[in-house]
Amino acid sequence: MGTYEVLITNNGFQRFLAMVGVGADINTPDMTATTLLVIGIFLLMLEIKIVSQGLIGFLASLCLIAATVIIWRDGSSFWGVPVVWVIPVIGLVMVLGISLSVLGVKAYQEKVVSGYEGYIGEVAVASEALGLTGQVFFRGAYWQAESSTPVAKGENVRVVAAEKLKLYVEPV
Repeated sequence: MGTYEVLITNNGFQRFLAMVGVGADINTPDMTATTLLVIGIFLLMLEIKIVSQGLIGFLASLCLIAATVIIWRDGSSFWGVPVVWVIPVIGLVMVLGISLSVLGVKAYQEKVVSGYEGYIGEVAVASEALGLTGQVFFRGAYWQAESSTPVAKGENVRVVAAEKLKLYVEPV
């Protein structure tokens, strides 16, 4: 069967696949659904690498839903596997993809925990009395520190800023 017959006898998505050269003999719902599943899973993996605010994940979900509808309408099996097994697996893939996207957004919105920005709000211990400057013990090391108010030796201080190798602290 050539491309011309495929364009006449098959549905819209299969016509599109035939026109873009995926295959001229795509005339089975299984092949169309398989193509949609592969595209959907590829888009889900792409969503992990590319920051798209969920747009790629949404397109992946549309592909997976379209594949599910095609498999459901076709009937009894998908490449020999019963539909009652295939549909839940596709649903599980969609749920996992959406869950990973939600977790990614939450991680993106959390407080920075590395570098100087991660030090702000942490507690250190004054290793010597601080007039305006002195040393504090913070995260296993001694740091130069500066405080706007005097701090006694052994007193806890909160880091309010950090610059180069100096911490700016205030009493807790």
